[in-house]
Amino acid sequence: MMGTPVKDKKDRAEPASLPEYLLPVWREIAGNYPVSSDLELEAVCGLVHRLRDARERIEKDGIIVLDKAGHPVPHPALETERQAQRELRAWESSPGAKMSRAHVLRQLREA
Repeated sequence: MMGTPVKDKKDRAEPASLPEYLLPVWREIAGNYPVSSDLELEAVCGLVHRLRDARERIEKDGIIVLDKAGHPVPHPALETERQAQRELRAWESSPGAKMSRAHVLRQLREA
């Protein structure tokens, strides 16, 4: 099905290659996200998971944490959250987001 446009959720089976931790995200957004292939949707699932994980860490630890020297610093997950948000917005809104898509797909293949 990779590379084939899929019109609705019932046509999207969970790929065997999808990591277990991404299955809940896949089930939530499959068929409801503007992507044309399962590989793209898998990458989007990774971004959504990363965004949610960063938010959970920030919620748990707070926006400010202590570094190794005991100094207050912004939580490192703040940048992870911002990056995932930027990449998701690029997927959703820009026909010129192919560079972002290529980057995400490359990361997915290397993972």
